[in-house]
Amino acid sequence: MKNLLFITITLVTIACNTSTTEVIKVHNVKGILIEEYQIDKNTGKKTGWYKRYDAKGNLLEHANYLNDTLNGSRNLYFANGTPRTEETYENGLILGQFKEYYKSGQLLQEGTYKKIDNRTAFDGLLITYHENGAVKEKVTMKGGEEDGPFEEYHENGNIAAKGFYISDGFEAKEHGELELYDEHGELVRKMNCKVGACITTWVKEE
Repeated sequence: MKNLLFITITLVTIACNTSTTEVIKVHNVKGILIEEYQIDKNTGKKTGWYKRYDAKGNLLEHANYLNDTLNGSRNLYFANGTPRTEETYENGLILGQFKEYYKSGQLLQEGTYKKIDNRTAFDGLLITYHENGAVKEKVTMKGGEEDGPFEEYHENGNIAAKGFYISDGFEAKEHGELELYDEHGELVRKMNCKVGACITTWVKEE
């Protein structure tokens, strides 16, 4: 199998020897194309576009590289062709706007990655959606942790909960006043929370 891949790569390299880059095509044992990408002739490192396919020829990934490192846009796809994720990289770190989708094509989640020391993480507003397109949750992120005000919604679009998260270093916990609503958007309960420990302070009368 290794010899077959080596011959395939060599043939493509010869065909592209007038360019500063070479297109590498990788086939599985059945001869089906599963990867193709560009490399710099001088360094042999991935530089430029990269594509990955499944055994049926469906595009699963389209990305960009610089010196063997993800750099630029990177899109993942479901086998049916609908987008799976849309993201951007800078020197190997995911950075900027991020979107994730349901297999149906409906947006599932969107947020922003920002630099936090030597890494990147969600920072700012993170929005999650029900598959019908209605907002499911809005939450404030800080350094990859839920930390700040949040709102949750029922599938019909009505508010379901409203409160504030605080991170204890391990996980987000409710802190301060927490309001709970029924599917009609009517307030049914109020709670006072202290780092995840909540006490009911008011309940709607039946």
